[in-house]
Amino acid sequence: DTEATLEILESQVKKYSEGDEGLVALQAFNYKLNADFYDDERKFRWWNGELYMMFGKYAKRNPLTEIAKRDKKYLEWILSADFSAEVKELVRDALKGKFPTKNAPPLKPSTKQPELFS
Repeated sequence: DTEATLEILESQVKKYSEGDEGLVALQAFNYKLNADFYDDERKFRWWNGELYMMFGKYAKRNPLTEIAKRDKKYLEWILSADFSAEVKELVRDALKGKFPTKNAPPLKPSTKQPELFS
């Protein structure tokens, strides 16, 4: 399986590099802009045009739009728990019936360094 991993890595280098940059080319690639995650903590992810939680009892099961209709108490708990301001803003809006669209610009530019293998 190590050979398969190396093959994938070599393919990524070929796809995203310009010349003989090697692995350095992958560092310059902006993974955030190409990710399906909504937030920096990767608590919400886009699937089929809907946001899904990646944690808790609704992880990967129901879109945020459905959770906002069926279980407002769960979303209110998120507001009182230890989540980022970005996640809390999303949840506050969801409780008001306001949901982002897939092509909407992100809330703010990412301040985290890209993680190559996460």
